[in-house]
Amino acid sequence: MPARNYMVVDPRRDHSFRVPRPDLTQAIGTPNACTGCHDDKPASWATEEIKKRYPEGRIATPHFATLFHQARSQAGGGKIVKELMDLALNTEQPAIVRATALDLLRGRVSGDSLKRIKPLSGDKSSIVRGAAAALADGAPRNDRVAHAIPFLRDKSRAVRLTAIPQVLDATRSDLRQDDLQAIASVMQEHQRALMANADFPETQMSIAGLALVLRNLPAAEKALRTAVAMDPQLGDAWLLLARVQMQARRPREAKATLRSAIAKLGGSAVLYQSLGNVLAVLRDVEGAERALKDALRLAPNDANIFLDLAALYSRALRPDDAIDQLEQLLKATPDHPQALELLALNQLAAGKLVDARDTVRRLMTRYPSYRLNRRLAPLRNLPQ
Repeated sequence: MPARNYMVVDPRRDHSFRVPRPDLTQAIGTPNACTGCHDDKPASWATEEIKKRYPEGRIATPHFATLFHQARSQAGGGKIVKELMDLALNTEQPAIVRATALDLLRGRVSGDSLKRIKPLSGDKSSIVRGAAAALADGAPRNDRVAHAIPFLRDKSRAVRLTAIPQVLDATRSDLRQDDLQAIASVMQEHQRALMANADFPETQMSIAGLALVLRNLPAAEKALRTAVAMDPQLGDAWLLLARVQMQARRPREAKATLRSAIAKLGGSAVLYQSLGNVLAVLRDVEGAERALKDALRLAPNDANIFLDLAALYSRALRPDDAIDQLEQLLKATPDHPQALELLALNQLAAGKLVDARDTVRRLMTRYPSYRLNRRLAPLRNLPQ
């Protein structure tokens, strides 16, 4: 019984002897029982041995593992979507395989795809139904809500709880009364489930996310404060707490939150960038500049930090400094549209009309439909 590592570090002998497919080991690196014991031999040896012993066996026949490997490596394009969909709808396959196919389809489906898997809301496996319920993540709201509504009435609580996040932003006028009642019922289940696990910081993050969807900023802030108290290393919670405080128009508290996060976690580009933007709102130009430069030192290729620093200089009426930052960015990313527009605005502010005209023409040549700042529009007709 060769061991397999569980959770990376814990070797366990799990009594699992799957049909050996050393050909898949050769193709995509999966383990096989043959070379698990004959560890002095390559997978190619095992493949040839099985061909000799079982010439009518499964070697070289199609296997879902190859499809999953392609999907995870982002290979195959639209063909992969069709094949994953076919596999998910194939009731002769094990439920866990079909559910995995659905999971790999997340973020790849269209409204037509969602219609095709609609019958899975009545599948006999709750694993498949749950994976189908989650499939609409990222889809347009109307498609997502229409897809999720049937799953709110599922007999499995796990499936219902998977579906509820998909409909939280639904427009009441677009829903029937019985749909609204189903949403309210499952929402209560969802809230009870969150409170039952509220001693985990990750659950507090989920509570905050739900509160934000419901536009309840005080509840979101309370949950996030609880999360960072439970786990001060939870960087996402610190960042979201600062954003909630900014949304509530309390930038000084957001500044204190971000400074606490940096003290607890050490410097990170995203924390320094967020602090710099908060300090800019507070009109602390020197502090914002220091924070954004710290961010740029940690992430020297991050275009957004360059843009934030250039915007800070622009607002502080330091167009030459802004131009310097933007030209550095455009050396690495020559066609960055926001950088080109901001560069033209600062060239205009610095009185460099010819440079601004050339930058505007460069921008509009590359992006003819770009919605140009109205202050730059007259430069398009400036003569040579």
